[in-house]
Amino acid sequence: PDPTSPPPRITALTRFWQLVGSQVHVTTPEQHDRLLARTSHLPHMIASLLATVVGRVPEDHLGPFCGTGYRDATRLADGSPEIWHDILMSNRDSVRQELTAFSSALEDLIERLDKQDADGIQQVLERGKQARQDILL
Repeated sequence: PDPTSPPPRITALTRFWQLVGSQVHVTTPEQHDRLLARTSHLPHMIASLLATVVGRVPEDHLGPFCGTGYRDATRLADGSPEIWHDILMSNRDSVRQELTAFSSALEDLIERLDKQDADGIQQVLERGKQARQDILL
């Protein structure tokens, strides 16, 4: 809601969504866009780009080498391109910020690989594991 949203309407909408089984978190439109860019739109774009990169050069028999990791990591790429186009265009500023942060993290990993920085690579992997646990558990 925004500052002009009547509290009784916010309460009614909250109750409706709770009745259909949703968890409701009331936030500002700006915070919603920032959070969804990070937790939904960025993962979708990473999945889509990953599928594109893996499939960039047709390989005979590539499918049997794509196990559960590939399937899990690219599941989101199977979403509707039309819907996701509209989502990305309507939230482009927040999505761009998150893609820039991801690009920076990817560049950091590439640099560590180039330097054969085994400890640094280990730290990247440990931070990723810990971040996932902190968010989901």
